Amino acid sequence: MPAWTSIIRIREGAVAAALFCAGPATQAGHELSYYPAFYPQEIRIELLDAEAAANQFANTADPLHAYVGAAPRFAGAAPAHLKSIASLRSFIVASANPHSPRLQTRDARCRASKRIIAAVAAAKEADAVVHPYPVTPYHADYLGYVDLVPDGNPATDDEGGGELTLKAAAGPGLKGQFRVDPADWDVAVDEISMPEVLGKAGGMNPWPAPPWVKEGWFQAYHLQRATLGDPAERERADELYRRLTHDEFTDVAERLNLERGLLTALTRGCERVIVGYRVRREFYSDDFSNGIENILADSQSGFNSPVFVRTVKLKDFPWNGWLRLGIAERSAAAWNPVAGRRRRVLADAAQQPMGAKPRRSRSRRGSDRPAVAAYSRRRGDAAAGYRCDRCRGPRQGRDDQGVVPRPGVGVP
Repeated sequence: MPAWTSIIRIREGAVAAALFCAGPATQAGHELSYYPAFYPQEIRIELLDAEAAANQFANTADPLHAYVGAAPRFAGAAPAHLKSIASLRSFIVASANPHSPRLQTRDARCRASKRIIAAVAAAKEADAVVHPYPVTPYHADYLGYVDLVPDGNPATDDEGGGELTLKAAAGPGLKGQFRVDPADWDVAVDEISMPEVLGKAGGMNPWPAPPWVKEGWFQAYHLQRATLGDPAERERADELYRRLTHDEFTDVAERLNLERGLLTALTRGCERVIVGYRVRREFYSDDFSNGIENILADSQSGFNSPVFVRTVKLKDFPWNGWLRLGIAERSAAAWNPVAGRRRRVLADAAQQPMGAKPRRSRSRRGSDRPAVAAYSRRRGDAAAGYRCDRCRGPRQGRDDQGVVPRPGVGVP
């Protein structure tokens, strides 16, 4: 080997060793400011009213990406770069006064409810949909009842009905249409929000919700059972509810017949009639390149759901990004800085790991419903409620704590 080759190699090694030793002392463990991911690394949530949200959507320097909970109030038409997603906001219900001498029969109650439905249909409010049935197109099990949904524009028959008195002129198109008397009334028209329905059905407490909490038959039971006046119908509804929540059926056909029978028992007497529902419309930016590329929303809670935070992706970043959200309601609970129990955008997402398999709601217990198999009824006490076999201690019989509410509880 030539001597000059050895000299060059020795000199190269000496230079490398000098450079290695001459550098300043460093410490391990330094990390990047954020890791590449599909999700935004920062989500900024601001309380904005409807007018402010409309203005912030037009902000080109720091645009609002989505508005959670309500629709912005635009001066004119919504800008072309904004898109909207509709979800179920509330039920419009008409409840007959059980002490009214004019509504003591089923026919009288049904005639009165048809008059209410006709008045709401004539109003034609943009966000109010006449749908006189508890299961709506926003429920996953709607196709199982589509043949049972009555006509949304019923022909009214006022013969023998007399004058109808409302408890209050609440509801779309009812103001000025009927006499109002808070003391001597025939029908009370109310709007029951989805958080209230889900809360009574066990879907808003800290424990895992029942697997049927978003299905129409389950919500209908908690909406209408408390107003049933016929003891036989109450007993029948409770028995069907018990069989459905305990999976006491042999196949899908029997389960569907049980669900349809429960809805028939709840609606036959017209004690509380579902007049229709209101739609929640939430907007997001589709602008290029400051808008949202991917987004999912829940059919009953809209953007206020874990699936929204898990799927939202901005256009101007191959990954990560800074997501700016507006919310319509002020915080209602100290434990959640986002917006209380009704606005759990981040709290819901934090409770379940990213990529977790969604819990299905239509399969049998013990197959792909692991959350259902963990709960069982307490032996020896049929009315006490349910318990969680994987939780610390048994669940008590109160409907606000039980994983599956007891038969007979619901929205009064």
